[in-house]
Amino acid sequence: MKQFHKDIRNDRFYHGLAIIASFFIFFSFFGIFGIYSSLMLIGIFLYVIYFINHLYEKNIDRKLAFINLRQSIRLYPGETGQLEFHLRQNGWLPMFGARLVMTFDSNIQMGNQSKYESMNISTVEKRLNLFGRESRKISIPFTATKRGIARVRSLRIEIPSLFGYGKITLTLKELVKAEILVYPEIKKVHLNHRSKHQKMGEYQTNFSIFEDPITSYGTRDYAPGDPLNRIHWKSTAKKQVFQSKVVERVNQRSWLILLNVRTMDSPAFTDRIENLISTVAYLSRYATMKGIPYELLINVPKRGNVPFYHVSNGYGRDHYAHSLEVLARVNTQGLTASFNSCLAFGKSIGRSHPYVFHIGEVEQSFLASYQEMENTGTSVYVMHERFQTTWFESFKSHQEVAK
Repeated sequence: MKQFHKDIRNDRFYHGLAIIASFFIFFSFFGIFGIYSSLMLIGIFLYVIYFINHLYEKNIDRKLAFINLRQSIRLYPGETGQLEFHLRQNGWLPMFGARLVMTFDSNIQMGNQSKYESMNISTVEKRLNLFGRESRKISIPFTATKRGIARVRSLRIEIPSLFGYGKITLTLKELVKAEILVYPEIKKVHLNHRSKHQKMGEYQTNFSIFEDPITSYGTRDYAPGDPLNRIHWKSTAKKQVFQSKVVERVNQRSWLILLNVRTMDSPAFTDRIENLISTVAYLSRYATMKGIPYELLINVPKRGNVPFYHVSNGYGRDHYAHSLEVLARVNTQGLTASFNSCLAFGKSIGRSHPYVFHIGEVEQSFLASYQEMENTGTSVYVMHERFQTTWFESFKSHQEVAK
């Protein structure tokens, strides 16, 4: 099955050439036009040109193969990468003076090839020569310019006719399996909240009122008030003095990050969306560096058990990379979901998170839910911006300022 759709445009030049050749051959049989053989030879020559060009146009793509390898490239704005394409001509027909024309999303910028932009789509052209029975790797460097996902939207090869006066356009039928994922920029945020260990958890700490009786790392002399299940009987028998287990002190220190992408009282994306996403990216990186687990909710709809963008609770580099990928896939040309429904889901899982960070617009309808979280011991922080500086204030302070 052919991979390309072929369109031939020769402005009827070669059809006219065949008609002229037919006239020359026909009139070569009449002496009134002079030398018979000259007209015959000219007519045959024109017919040969017509048939050779016809065979070239008919068969140029017959054994042409585009090797559609899957490519997934991830990088930050300003970083460079390279797309690679492989063409193989299994037949004998060459392509000279051809052009590879590719359209792609404009959040990346291709190399020094000629290009133009229209409606968030850019076009790049590259010269291409391919001999018969030859394979060629085509490399196109690019620079990431803006957060988002860039894909190759179309790819075609424009080949001039063998003798000029027309061109053959081969358009790839299938989608190019290349995805360029541009992570958001990291915008520094001032974090000055104090850690208040208010909930039982599973993360070790030096200071906490909670203990994990299962996890012990040593023994000490028995003290009045130690429960019987804390006595280490083997160590007691060995030392002939009552010994108590020393257990880990633990707490719950995970974060719940809530991103509201809507503008105030409107379903449209806020014009501050890139700054908000950059803030979330910074929080994710900070939590990863400090070993803090976090969960992320964004009121952008998607299919699944959770009807909006959701990164489940976790920590580590893989979790951070997944978070950046989700942030990169937020399409500002798409739809948004109600933040109240997102907040209701966040409230149901918020009991396992002692810290909640709200990024984006705060509407009056959100306050009751956040107050409920505060009442259960969760600390809620609200993002503020001024003079290109971003910081977080406690929910209580935010309410006092709002009043």
